Amino acid sequence: MNVFTALNESLLLFLFVILGYLLARFRFIGEVKSMSSIVVNVALPAVLIRALFSQRFDPAFLPEILLCVGAAIVVYALALFISVLLLSSSKKESTIKRTAQNCICFGNTSFLGFPLISALLGDEVLYYAAFFVITQNLILYSVGYGLLGGKISWRSVAKTALSPGMILVYVATVLSFCGVTLTGMAYSFVDKLADLAIPISLIVVGYYFSQNRFSELVRDPMGYVVALGKNILLPLMTVGLVLLLPISPVMRCIITIESAVPVMAAATSSAENLGGHPLTASNGTMMSMTVGLATIPAVTWLCSVLFGL
Repeated sequence: MNVFTALNESLLLFLFVILGYLLARFRFIGEVKSMSSIVVNVALPAVLIRALFSQRFDPAFLPEILLCVGAAIVVYALALFISVLLLSSSKKESTIKRTAQNCICFGNTSFLGFPLISALLGDEVLYYAAFFVITQNLILYSVGYGLLGGKISWRSVAKTALSPGMILVYVATVLSFCGVTLTGMAYSFVDKLADLAIPISLIVVGYYFSQNRFSELVRDPMGYVVALGKNILLPLMTVGLVLLLPISPVMRCIITIESAVPVMAAATSSAENLGGHPLTASNGTMMSMTVGLATIPAVTWLCSVLFGL
């Protein structure tokens, strides 16, 4: 495994954040709520649809697909347990704690996870990883966004889980299982929409970073809590879990890498759009990305040692 691949992908994230920071500092952008809405309601669903049509479905894939779906649920449960453990004694206001919890629970599984898995294991396994990402995003769009907004009700779940973008994802899932694929202009359109997700999300992170001094980021305890939970504790617990399961080394590696990626790029956009605390999300994302420069290469090396890849 090439740990430099992991380092390069992590550094690429910073370039978009720096761009957002400079755009805000030189007043090329002054409001990001509409940008956040585009990410949450358009670009992220497009990421899921693109992943679903990345390969034609074969019934032989079903055991690995179900494994990735189950793994995503278990990893979320582990992350939720870690976040409650780390934040239960905090005296911060509830909005800040909910936002930090959201950061710990949801990682950058598509933009960073997919390139890492592709480079380390080959493109053919991305189809399985896609179902990990889809399951994580379904949890995010239902339970995750409900918790971020401060309450979970059938109405709040329906508002996000049954949004137009997510309805398209459900339709795409059914079509994928029926063997339907997107080709030509239709796939290109979805592909271009999905490509918007990470740049816009990280530009929003850079914008909020520009609203605060670097010293305040360093002094923010929530950033360290997020990095500890997301970058260190969750991957370690996941490694211990997959070693106990009778699954292939490749599947162990996929699950471990997806658990180890830093905070999802859209965390700040989600907080802005759904009643969270954007500055906490921005600081948590920046700290997690910074720590990830060390932890992601370390996790890829650990996978090669423990899983024989």
